Amino acid sequence: MKVDKNQIRFIVDIVDHCNLNCKGCGHFSPLAPKSFLDIETFENDLRRLNELLNGNIYCFELMGGEALLHPQLEDFIDITAQYVSGMKHLCTNGVLLPKIPDRTYQLCAQTGTTICVTMYPINIDWNEINRKANFYGTKLYQIKTVGESEKKWFKNPRDQNGNQNVEENF
Repeated sequence: MKVDKNQIRFIVDIVDHCNLNCKGCGHFSPLAPKSFLDIETFENDLRRLNELLNGNIYCFELMGGEALLHPQLEDFIDITAQYVSGMKHLCTNGVLLPKIPDRTYQLCAQTGTTICVTMYPINIDWNEINRKANFYGTKLYQIKTVGESEKKWFKNPRDQNGNQNVEENF
């Protein structure tokens, strides 16, 4: 996909911590204390960003740590939809997806927010996730590394040679 240089993508970590403890975490979430982005600060900043860009926000991602841990997740999804006409993504490791309320899936569908799941080598109840997503019409996108081996799923090694075992890092 070719992206216009004038199209800007924004990523906002709404939580710093995570429910996993990956040694190779690019966000350093295993080291982060439990913290949540303030919803009022988020809305004020997003409103101002929308004004500065005349409503032309190409892509906006809600991320973490693990974004699904935020107790006001649905408010973040709703506010993002108010100010972003472009692509909206909710990024997650997927662990909590089977347990989040159905209304979160419904809200993602209503606001055009795609749930993007990084495919870590863990067992997740994909039957339940797909059931909810299909029922509400929620878009799911699985983030995988394309390559010879599933062992190359993580592209951010923590040594200069890139020789670390990514499964061990996870």
